[in-house]
Amino acid sequence: MSSTLSVISKSLAPALAVPETKIHEWLQVIVYRACEELLLSGSVHLPGIGMLRKAHVASRPAEQNGEMWLLPPRCTVEILPESDDSSGGLLYDEALDTLGLDDEMAEKFAMGFATAVQKTLEFKGQLELEPLGVLTLVGKDLTIQPSEWLLDLLNKPYQELVAISLSEKWPNQIASEQPALTKQESQTASASSADLPAVETESSTTTAQLVSPVPPVQRVELNPSDFGLDSEVLPQQDENKIFIEQSGLLADLNIKRPKPKKKKFQPPIPIYSEEIDKILSSNTQKSTADSATPSAVASEPTPSQTPAPPPKVPRKGISKATVITLIIVGISVVAIIAVFFLVSQSLRTFPTSSTASKSPAATTTEAKKTVAEQDTELLSQASGKEKQQTAKQSESTENPKANKPDGTKLTFPTPTNPKDAAPSATRARPSDIIVDLPPELSTPVVEAKGGWCIVVASRPNEAEALEVAKVFAQKGFSVSVKPRIVNGEQRYRVRIGQFAQQQDALKAIKQYTAYLPKGAFLDKVQ
Repeated sequence: MSSTLSVISKSLAPALAVPETKIHEWLQVIVYRACEELLLSGSVHLPGIGMLRKAHVASRPAEQNGEMWLLPPRCTVEILPESDDSSGGLLYDEALDTLGLDDEMAEKFAMGFATAVQKTLEFKGQLELEPLGVLTLVGKDLTIQPSEWLLDLLNKPYQELVAISLSEKWPNQIASEQPALTKQESQTASASSADLPAVETESSTTTAQLVSPVPPVQRVELNPSDFGLDSEVLPQQDENKIFIEQSGLLADLNIKRPKPKKKKFQPPIPIYSEEIDKILSSNTQKSTADSATPSAVASEPTPSQTPAPPPKVPRKGISKATVITLIIVGISVVAIIAVFFLVSQSLRTFPTSSTASKSPAATTTEAKKTVAEQDTELLSQASGKEKQQTAKQSESTENPKANKPDGTKLTFPTPTNPKDAAPSATRARPSDIIVDLPPELSTPVVEAKGGWCIVVASRPNEAEALEVAKVFAQKGFSVSVKPRIVNGEQRYRVRIGQFAQQQDALKAIKQYTAYLPKGAFLDKVQ
């Protein structure tokens, strides 16, 4: 792999807190995945580079060594300028799906890759990403020279096509290019024709040979088996695994996949002539035996004229008895369900007319029940009042009150729940306030000035982001919450400080690691 990937992995290792070899493997997977996207979908977006697109170049004439050639069509790769959006493109998506990183880690990985690519192009003017190709920055124009491996992969449909020479001359073209004779030359030729008849015959034959038409091209019949059209249908493979399996990336990462089993062709077993004769002889013997048995049976005397009943052959399938039993069981189950449903409905709802037609005895029982219920309610209320009085007495014992000499009472504050008092204690605790806070981190963010901020948290909900902002504000930081749309999802970023240059913000992250959380990254003030 190129040295550029090793440089990028070294620069990303301390920022992501991941070993350099692990980041190198991630970058290998991303580059091979980009080549796969170019082959399958025709375009791929990489952060810091832009949109790479597969372009088709039609067949065109070209001159080489004084001859004209017709070049076959080819595919190449062109680069489009990067848009202003802050999405991570393929790098962010693959970090979430393939590499298994979380949202914040994937975003840091994509932004770090984009920053490393831009810095490398600014200082060196060239960036090598094998097997993708070489990126070159000239002024503000960024170009790509795809590698030979990628071009061979993209031009597989055209690998059988070769360049055709347009300078070859056919015999009819040579005859047409001969110059026409003048009148004097025609007269001298006619005068000399009488003296030299043999030469005339030879010249006529030669011109006839030159002017002879081109023989017709014989028609060639194509056999479908030569092109694999009559072969068995191959099972469809996953398009996302074709490129990685063919490129040998799995072997580099020590990943082994089981090989698919190939179906072997089993030819039919031949039957010899002796076996055919045996089969035919056995069939003829059976036919003769069948034809001879009716005559023998007819000649024998039978005791009774009534024929014997045919033997009972067991029928395949379900018998009538089983069908009848199944029907009976089904009817009984339906009846049980219907009865259960009716009983449940009757227990749930009662008709209003039944209340009017109740007997006096029923009304008296209901009156007794209501009186009993009223008694129980009175007892429960009395017990509740007693409990309240005991609770007040216990509170008075726990919270004693002292009287002043002038008669006024001194009330002491009641102790609160330690869980409820935890937030207020943490807010009022003076140890949380950082005394020696750097001025770069306590300056308020002014959107009009621009520059860069340090992101200490990124939350999907605004309420969670505000809670984190309150915690940092209590420590003395000047905090601002800014919504951002990342990969189609809205995120709320908690930012502190404001720096004019990106390098100053990166130095502040490295210098003030004791005040910042692990994983802090930069955000551009816009």
